[in-house]
Amino acid sequence: MDIHAIRTTVDRALRPLARPARPDMVELEQLLREHVEQLLPAAEFAIEQMWHGSVDWWDHRTQLDRIRRDADRGLGDSPLSAHVQVRHLARDCATLLAYAGAER
Repeated sequence: MDIHAIRTTVDRALRPLARPARPDMVELEQLLREHVEQLLPAAEFAIEQMWHGSVDWWDHRTQLDRIRRDADRGLGDSPLSAHVQVRHLARDCATLLAYAGAER
C-alpha cells in the first residue's frame, strides 16, 4: 500500500474550489475506490482490536460499514453529484488512513 499515493489523491480531490472536468472526476473516483479497498482491511483490523462494548468501537464500526456501502455509489448524472461523491470518497480515505494508523 502506497500511503504517499493515497494522500496525494486525497489532497487532489479535496483542493479548495476545485471542480475537475468529468473525465478527471471519473479517474479520481476510480483511484479513490481502489484506495478504499486497500485501506479497509487494515482499518477493520485496527478497529477489531478495540473493546467491542465501547462507544468508540461502535462509532468506528458504523463508519466502516457506511464507507463500504458508499464506495459502491456512482458519480451520478450531474456535475455536482460527481463533485460531492469524489470529495466524500476522499474524506473516507482520510478517515481510513487515520483508523489504520497512517494519518499525517
